[in-house]
Amino acid sequence: MRILSILILMVTIFALAACGGGGGRTGPRLAPSDDAGQVSPVTPPSDSNERSREQELAKLENLEPPEGVDIVLWNEIKAALAALLPEKIVSTPPIGEGKAVTDLDFFRDEEEAGWLAWSYQLQGDYNVDGVVNVDDLTPIAENYSEVIGEENAWLSLLDFSGNGVVDIADVTGIALYYGTELAGFVVISGGPGFADWEGLGPVERSEAEALMGGVLLFAFAVESENWADFGVLAYDTEGATGEMSNVLEYRQPRIISVDTPSGKVGDTYIASAVVEGEEPFTYDWILTNGVSPNRSDEAEPEVELVQQGYFNGHLTVSNRFDERRENFSVVIGVPPAISSVQPLTATCGERTPFSAQVTGPEPITYDWDFGANAFPHKSANVSPLVEFDDDGTHNCYLRVTNEYGEFRFDFQVVTGFIPQIVQVMPDRGIYEQDVQLNAEVLGTGPFSYYWTMNYWADPNTTTNESPMVFLTNSGAQLGKLVVTNDYGATTKWFDFYVGKEPRIFQVLWTTGNMGNLWATFFADTDGDAPMTYEWVFHTDGANGRDDQPMVGDQTSTWPAPPFFIPNELGEFDGEVTVTNEYGSVTAEFTVTVEELFIVPPPPG
Repeated sequence: MRILSILILMVTIFALAACGGGGGRTGPRLAPSDDAGQVSPVTPPSDSNERSREQELAKLENLEPPEGVDIVLWNEIKAALAALLPEKIVSTPPIGEGKAVTDLDFFRDEEEAGWLAWSYQLQGDYNVDGVVNVDDLTPIAENYSEVIGEENAWLSLLDFSGNGVVDIADVTGIALYYGTELAGFVVISGGPGFADWEGLGPVERSEAEALMGGVLLFAFAVESENWADFGVLAYDTEGATGEMSNVLEYRQPRIISVDTPSGKVGDTYIASAVVEGEEPFTYDWILTNGVSPNRSDEAEPEVELVQQGYFNGHLTVSNRFDERRENFSVVIGVPPAISSVQPLTATCGERTPFSAQVTGPEPITYDWDFGANAFPHKSANVSPLVEFDDDGTHNCYLRVTNEYGEFRFDFQVVTGFIPQIVQVMPDRGIYEQDVQLNAEVLGTGPFSYYWTMNYWADPNTTTNESPMVFLTNSGAQLGKLVVTNDYGATTKWFDFYVGKEPRIFQVLWTTGNMGNLWATFFADTDGDAPMTYEWVFHTDGANGRDDQPMVGDQTSTWPAPPFFIPNELGEFDGEVTVTNEYGSVTAEFTVTVEELFIVPPPPG
């Protein structure tokens, strides 16, 4: 019923135009390929559709006369067509001048659904079966000598000669369009030209509504969110397409901008909108209770402002394709108001932009006051740049004014200094021991800390203010500290040295000369240089005895000192202490004398 209502509507609007064509019910071919989804405006017929004149004459010869038609007349009509047939006949869609749809249009039905609609009359298709061939002689024979009038206007389809009578001259229409087929139409859409047009779907001839005079009415449901161009192409039973129709430009309204009423009570104002799309437009203004009249269907209504306040309205613009709605606010005679000011914190020594959320009719003037410790102290800018000299809480205000009044907004700005890291302490520690890191930080607290030790301490990262870490790698290291407060962040890379305290693995000695009466001692050590040595070699007697002729201890600070060995059997104790800036270690050792040294007597 919906399609039928569209078709009935079309009957009252379309001018019935005569066009050429043929029939069939297969789908159209898309070109250059189905994959591309594009269509060519004209697809030539293939050679496979070619038939010889002799084949068609054979069909014509075997065609029986309609019931009640004089055989002599029938033979005359057939002979007229036989004389006019070309040597070669090709089945084609409607191709050539005057064969395109010219009345493609858009409608909405009673349920507001959108439809493309068009009409088509296939010239020479007197029996309206979608193909021009020998069968179209039958209507001529059945209505021969009929005069076309109002009571039988449908016969105008047969009056190709235009002489007002169905006669032998009308056979020419069959001969001229012989082989033309109309299987249906493919609906296409795209932009200017045909390179990017896509096929939306076919409409078969069987789906059309047949009207008087051989006119077929077609419809295709379509809606578009965006602007688009639509067209239709006739196609035949082989899928070849014919001429491009007129292009329908689908241009629903676009509301670019709306100029809404504003001012004080008693003013008059002309509301307007910038709209694009296909004209004509219809307007529906809902202008709120703040103006009179509060509703209008004019494009630019003139209204009087009758009530102070904030009001919400909307504009609906429609054309035959669709409608669009734009909401707007109407502000009448309202003083300005401030809902917030940003920011409420600032960094000392830096220029900070301030802004405010202000409502009310323009023009609005601004009066900022930031106090004596700010530069500038005052400003009339909408968004001033302000620098504060000291940290603390600053009492400020903003006053805004328009022609209807003023509004003052008091606020406080809390200021502070960005962190400054003076130094990190200590700058060294002992390998495989704990050390507590500290930082001297200036600025406005509280601060947050983030330490990174780059894998020379455990933990490797920490957020403690003064972390205790265990040193896991020795040597020169690099660390990083980031200190943050409400006003910013500062990063400091710092050097840290992880030193090793001394370790003594063993004490060794070698004998020297002078009759083996002394030996050179040295320690196998590890640790950071420089290291100092303190050697003590006890020579006050073996095995704890103190009655030996050599008494007293031998001492040295050399790294490898020589010591005299007592000429006495037994064990003698010694010790060495090695010290660097990270600590000291002492190792004890024992020297065993197993052989006495014989001292030769003096000569003489």
